[in-house]
Amino acid sequence: MTASSRERPRLRSLQPAVVRHQRQELIHISDPSGFSDSQIVVTPDVFFIMALCDGTRSLVDIQYEYTRRFGTVLLSSHLDKILSDLDRSLFLDNEKFRRRKGEIEEEFRKAGVRAASHAGQAYPADPEELRRCLGDFFTSPEGPGALPEKRRRKTVKAIMAPHIDLRAGGTCFAWAYSQLASSPPADVFVILGIGHAPMTNLFTVTSKDFETPLGILPTDKAFVDALTESYPGDLFADEFAHRSEHSVEFQTVFLRYIFPDKDISIVPILCSSFDEMIGANRQPIEDPRVRDFVQALKIAAQRSKRKVCFIAGVDLAHIGQKFGDSGRLTPSKEILLEREDMEMLQHVENVDAAAFFASVATDKNKRRICGFPAMYVLLNLVEGAKGRLLKYGKSVDGATQSIVSFASMVFE
Repeated sequence: MTASSRERPRLRSLQPAVVRHQRQELIHISDPSGFSDSQIVVTPDVFFIMALCDGTRSLVDIQYEYTRRFGTVLLSSHLDKILSDLDRSLFLDNEKFRRRKGEIEEEFRKAGVRAASHAGQAYPADPEELRRCLGDFFTSPEGPGALPEKRRRKTVKAIMAPHIDLRAGGTCFAWAYSQLASSPPADVFVILGIGHAPMTNLFTVTSKDFETPLGILPTDKAFVDALTESYPGDLFADEFAHRSEHSVEFQTVFLRYIFPDKDISIVPILCSSFDEMIGANRQPIEDPRVRDFVQALKIAAQRSKRKVCFIAGVDLAHIGQKFGDSGRLTPSKEILLEREDMEMLQHVENVDAAAFFASVATDKNKRRICGFPAMYVLLNLVEGAKGRLLKYGKSVDGATQSIVSFASMVFE
């Protein structure tokens, strides 16, 4: 670290999550932007020190604030070790991080293929093991059944599938993808994912093909070109967000599984937060950035000479201590969550984007519907279709007293 960054350390924008271990409250820290693969778990007092690293406080200031808060002296040697660990993890905004950030961005820019960044972590990297894992999601008691040998005639216009870790929501994914597997297949799958890392714009695309353990899934570059030509904004400004984002990646794994030999392609899109529209209680379609993007997608789909299907890779509510809520989970909270989710999903089934927005905005998105932007865009793309809920699920984390809900739907 340079002398200035060392004397007034600045923490990068990271993702904290409360965890409990042996009745002790700890904080898990990770990097949502994907520049660092490091994950650390710290005690509340260390987290307090990290929060003081805002680039304005000197080391002496940090020691003073710590002593005032906890009543004990923060030794310089202890503070130095904490800062060294943060520096090693690339968690500090300093010259070392910026140099590595530039290297990673350049590597991604030059790559023709977007690597399967979550293979070996969220799902098996070995192809045969992955096929067995995915097959079990379909054939398990909670799943839709084995992939069909014959296809029905009805065409699927779109599906909504989760983007939660496959180990938590695998069967819910399977319900959505069983609909694609049993219907006349599309040629191009436009995937609307969620950008969990900060983005400067509302939408970003990439022309890179996607690697999966089951083979490469090519991106339809002609479709991407038509989309970017029709949209007035820069859809590549945040392209790096695709590097480690899982919401599109998980969909590509299932697509290549159900269509192992078919000539299909994808259009990978990440949607950023619509919180400002929720705060203003203004329908997103009234925002030119959203309206123009929906229109550009429709134009690109119309110009494509191939059959197009849309996929929204989304999760629903995020409630509990992990996400900043107080108190413990109770049966009544779970019942209320499911009731509110079902009321919201009724509007999605009805393909009523305005009512869907109102149901989320009425309490300022208190349930933190993660997939809201992609779901809203999807509903504006499949007007005239009818949605059908296939499966609803929840992942409950007792350690953090938190719940993530998710669902699969089909639009025909």
